[in-house]
Amino acid sequence: MSGPNTPSNAEQIAASVCAEKEVAVSAAELIRYREAVETLFAIRSGTAISNGLPAHASILFESFFKHAKQHVRIFCEKLRTEVFNNECLIREAKWALSRNVRITVITQQEPEPSPFLNLMNEDDGENRRLLRVAGDAANLKTNFTVMDNEAMRIEPDNGDVKAVAIMYAPDLAIQWVRYFDQLAMTIKLAK
Repeated sequence: MSGPNTPSNAEQIAASVCAEKEVAVSAAELIRYREAVETLFAIRSGTAISNGLPAHASILFESFFKHAKQHVRIFCEKLRTEVFNNECLIREAKWALSRNVRITVITQQEPEPSPFLNLMNEDDGENRRLLRVAGDAANLKTNFTVMDNEAMRIEPDNGDVKAVAIMYAPDLAIQWVRYFDQLAMTIKLAK
C-alpha cells in the first residue's frame, strides 16, 4: 500500500530532497522536505534521513520544537544564524516554551546573533537555558540535538551542516540525552 503518508513514500521524498546537490533549494523542495519530516514524526519512523542543508536543519529544529513534550537539548558550535534565524523555528520554539517544554542549548563558541538567541536570553522563564562549554568539550566536532527521549539530529562535523536525523529511536536518543546531561552538569559544577 502506498500513499502520501506511508513510510516508504515519506522516506523516498526525504531521501530525494536530501540527495540533491544544489545549494539553492526551491520553496517546493523545502515544502516536500517539511512534509516528509512531519510524516516520519507521525508514523514514529526509526529511519535515518539526511539533514544536509541549513534550510533542512531549520525545518528539523522547527519540527523538534513543534513535537516536543518535555525537553529539547541542543549541543552545537555557535547557533549558526543560517539555521536559527528562521521565523517558523522561532514561532515553534516560543510555542514549545509556552507549553512548558524545556530548551537547553550548550554552545562551544559565542553564539551568532539571531532572534532564537534573543529568545534564549530572555529572562522570563525557567524553561530555557543557554550554557557555554569550556575545556575538552569545547573542541568536540560533533553537534547533536535530542528531542525528549525519542528524536535526534547528529552532525558529525560542526564545520559542516550535513547531519542525519531520526524521528523515533528511543534507545539511541537516551544515550545522547545522558551524554548531553553529563556535559551540562560539568558546566554547572564549573560555575
